[in-house]
Parts: sequence; structure tokens; C-alpha cells
Amino acid sequence: MKRCKYIYVALASLMWLACGLPTLAQNVLSMDAEKEFALDETLSIPVSLDNADEVVALQMTLSVSGVSFDSNGITLNEERMDGHESSFKSVYDYASGSNKYNLVIFTSNNNAIKGNSGKLFSINLSAVSYFNAETDYAVSVKDIVMTDKTGKNISSTEQLSCKLSHQAEGPDLYACNFKFDKDFYKLGETVTLTYD
Repeated sequence: MKRCKYIYVALASLMWLACGLPTLAQNVLSMDAEKEFALDETLSIPVSLDNADEVVALQMTLSVSGVSFDSNGITLNEERMDGHESSFKSVYDYASGSNKYNLVIFTSNNNAIKGNSGKLFSINLSAVSYFNAETDYAVSVKDIVMTDKTGKNISSTEQLSCKLSHQAEGPDLYACNFKFDKDFYKLGETVTLTYD
């Protein structure tokens, strides 16, 4: 009987632990780990937020190498914004030679970002003149701060990184199965095919 009593106490304690302790909320930023792009292309990398808490504002440092931000460096997803604005300022790091930018997403009314999951913003990039197709470059997001209405940092993400690699160039057009009018072309004649 005494052994049975200990088992009941142990089970009751486990139930209390399972049901009674609060769970830690997760507020996570994410982006693709790797992207390919062509030299003449503007690349858009979506950054998503999955949040259990109400997130009012975010701040982070973005670093890029081999690429530069497009004229629309950051595009906010308006479906998740509730009067939010963004401030995107260059803070060039002369020591490392990388382009660093400070991004702040905020609202003057202290409104929470809408929803609990999905794309928050896109990072828009294009290749710079010294881009080397043989080298892999990266976009990194560090110093991530996510605040609630009281100003408390509730971020579960410390940093993100996306490897950028050059997309192998190939023809846009593959020519095959030509049929020539035998009355128009003579045997052994050279035919030139051009396309833009």
C-alpha cells in the first residue's frame, strides 16, 4: 500500500509539472538558408516571423557582401503591418569591408504586428560590380531585438544567414527539330539562326 501511495504522488507531481508550468513562447525570424541568382537579376529574400507573443517593433543589423541592396532595399509585407514603418540606414563597416545596415520596424501607436506567422518583409538585392561568380557570398541578420508593448525583448532568434551563389548561365532557347523547305534551301547551303 505504501508503494502505491508513492506512485500516486509521483504521478500527481508529473501531472502538475506537465500542466502547471508555463511554456516559453517562441518568437522566431526565419529566411532561406541558400539562394541562387543571376548577375542581372534583382533577388528578393523573404524574411518570416512566427510569433506566439504580440510583437510591436523589431530592430536588427543586416550585413551583405558581393551584393548591394536594391533601391527598394526592404519591402514590408503590408498584410502584417498595422501602421508600421521602417527605417533602413547604412552603417558601413570599414574594418570588415562589409555593407551593414540597421533596420527598425516600428509604429508610433505601439500596435502589434498582425497575425502569428508568415512573411514580414523582403530583402531586395542586386549583384555589385566586383561580384565573382566563383565565390559564395552571404546575407546575415544579427543583433535581433523584438519587443512587446512593454519594451521587453521577446526574440527567440539571435541571427540568420542566407548563402548566395551564382546561378549557372545557360541558353534561354534550345533549338531542335528543324524542318527546312527543300524548294527554298539547296543541299550543302549554310543556314544561320539568330535570336535575341
